[in-house]
Amino acid sequence: MKYRPEIDGLRALAVIPVILYHAGFLFTSGGYIGVDIFFVISGYLITSIIISEIEKNNFSLINFYERRAKRILPALFFFLFLSSLVAFLILPPHLLKDFGQSLFANSIFLANIFFYIETEYFNDFSETSLLLHTWSLSVEEQYYLFFPLVLIFFYRFKLFIIFVITIFSLVLSEYFISSNAPFSFYMLPTRFWELGVGSLISILLNKFTINQKNKLINELFCTFGFLLILIPICFFDKFTEFPGLNALIPVFGTALIIIFASSNNYVGMILSNQYLVNIGLISFSLYLSHHLVFTSLRLLFIDIHNFSILILAILLTVLLALFSYKFVEMPIRKSNFSSSKVFLSSIIGILLFSSIGLYFHKSNGMQSYKFSKTSLENQKLILNYENVKENRIKFWDKNLLSSSLPFKKEKKYKRVLIIGDSKSEDFYISATINNIKGYQFRRLSLNNNCNDKLIIPERCKYNKKKVLKSELLEQAEIVILSNTWHYLTNKYVINFIKKLNTMNKQIYVVSTANFNDSSSLSYVLLNEKIDNKKISKFFYKNIRQDWRRQYLSLKKDIINLSLKVKFLEKLDIFCELGKKECLLYDENGWYIWDTGHLTKNGAIFMNKRMLELKWF
Repeated sequence: MKYRPEIDGLRALAVIPVILYHAGFLFTSGGYIGVDIFFVISGYLITSIIISEIEKNNFSLINFYERRAKRILPALFFFLFLSSLVAFLILPPHLLKDFGQSLFANSIFLANIFFYIETEYFNDFSETSLLLHTWSLSVEEQYYLFFPLVLIFFYRFKLFIIFVITIFSLVLSEYFISSNAPFSFYMLPTRFWELGVGSLISILLNKFTINQKNKLINELFCTFGFLLILIPICFFDKFTEFPGLNALIPVFGTALIIIFASSNNYVGMILSNQYLVNIGLISFSLYLSHHLVFTSLRLLFIDIHNFSILILAILLTVLLALFSYKFVEMPIRKSNFSSSKVFLSSIIGILLFSSIGLYFHKSNGMQSYKFSKTSLENQKLILNYENVKENRIKFWDKNLLSSSLPFKKEKKYKRVLIIGDSKSEDFYISATINNIKGYQFRRLSLNNNCNDKLIIPERCKYNKKKVLKSELLEQAEIVILSNTWHYLTNKYVINFIKKLNTMNKQIYVVSTANFNDSSSLSYVLLNEKIDNKKISKFFYKNIRQDWRRQYLSLKKDIINLSLKVKFLEKLDIFCELGKKECLLYDENGWYIWDTGHLTKNGAIFMNKRMLELKWF
């Protein structure tokens, strides 16, 4: 197969937006589509290699799997080793246990299935998952296992068979967007169509030659393809329904570039630039290293949104990738190891990392070892994540049963409706755990990306209709909006507030109050023996400023529009902001069990502080 430098340049165009997206750059809010570019490239290259060898009568399934193992596993094992080391050194038990589960799933090529079950890609908890990014590798590994068999058995009808599977996969992907979005995002049946597009390009280019002499046509198609990649990188975001039909945009753009790019047109020349080609050559290691670096810094409570730290993080990412490429990837890829040695080494690696993963899981994140040097008195400070979570769920489920009952008819009670996501559940529990005289509270669920009638996900339509036509909303005198605010949804929230203003409601917006993971903070307190006088300063420094900035952005937009809204500063519950001090626990336990959701003790404390702050 003839080497095409523009394909390596296209790999660079895939990996750079992914890195910038995870680094938090606003202009690459859709940078995650880089994975879709990788899928199309993989489908194209793998199919081209297999077809070329079949037509030369020298295709061997064993040799194919051997080459894939030499291409993927060395770098993967290297970064699994680094990730395991980082996890052992810095993760508290509950996160180490979760890491062990993901490590085991990764070792047997099922990481995408594990993360489908456990973690939504775009939620807050994904930030502490060292191996989340490997879901896409598992998709490709599963593709490598079955796709050569499809080509072998249906070679004469390959175009028709792959076309049918590709269309079916696209339909499936779009179908699951509204009913089960994580399935559509993570699973091979709903992602195959992107690889399938690459395969179809390979088959067609093997049959037909593109006329490279028609420079204008090739230039137009290439430029159009380039724009179809850049547009979603800049304008998609975490709330875009994806993959489904929206993924057609970058996938089609990638297809056009693969088909028409060459040294005879500007896009081809740009992608063949030596700098982009070099980035493309190390793109696999860059993809593996960037998430490890960024997540490790977050777990160490280092703010990667600080520009100088971010630059250092990217530099470290590149250095790790270069080391992996030069000393791990290339030496093994160019080696003359026999097939038996390659497969034996692969099996040993799989067994090693799956065993480590099982051990981390079975030992509850090495809890006994990690807390063995902690005094019994200090162990009272430990936030037992699983126990607190289980107790919270039971208490919340029981007390939320009455949250949407009709208001009482007595006029002596002011009627308060709390609207929002899980943070509104916390507010409702806090307000009702010890009754606040003169008020009655009810709650309805509405996420902050479900507040606009023009641009609204299908899954939100019933949600929004239920709220706006609710008797609770009609009867409420006071409406409290409590949510994890995100700057991308400010306009939707504002439209919703305008609607409430027309209904003459007294409106309150509650700020987001997120900290770094509480159980991790408790682990740091125990192991670093922070002085009691400095603990309140320590908690203040661990306020999630990135989430706070997003709330302040919403507050600024509301004030600039002179909307009738009052603001409740939730950080005042836990902090004295003027003194730069916060406290997240007392003798009865912790107030927060993750980054911002309350424990039962936290709800009792918040109720007390609401009265002290005269919120009611």
